Amino acid sequence: MDQVLKRKDAPKESTWNAESLFESWDEWQTELESITDAIPALSNFTGKLGESPTYLADWFDAYFALIRRLRPVGIYIGMATSVDTNDTTAKANMGRAMGVFAKFSATTAFADPEMLTAGDTLLQWAEQE
Repeated sequence: MDQVLKRKDAPKESTWNAESLFESWDEWQTELESITDAIPALSNFTGKLGESPTYLADWFDAYFALIRRLRPVGIYIGMATSVDTNDTTAKANMGRAMGVFAKFSATTAFADPEMLTAGDTLLQWAEQE
């Protein structure tokens, strides 16, 4: 029967290239903290998405900029927890990441209802562009 290698014993070329996302846990943690600090600024858009097309465009820019930063954070931690489900560091960091994702979701939850409420206005703006 074939013996299953532990990840640390697997040849480097047979493993995920996690370093293409973050060089180290420290770099990952720094990005997670930076994203955490940036999330509250999104709440500045609350109640204002229907004010102007420029303001709405600024919202989308800010929203998607953070999404683009959250993706590699999630992929990196997903790879780490998938490789070794007993890795307590990875599990703890997964919990931290999930907390940040939840904070992002809670902070941006206003957007869809606001845009639905401003529906006709948004359609008029789209037709003008």
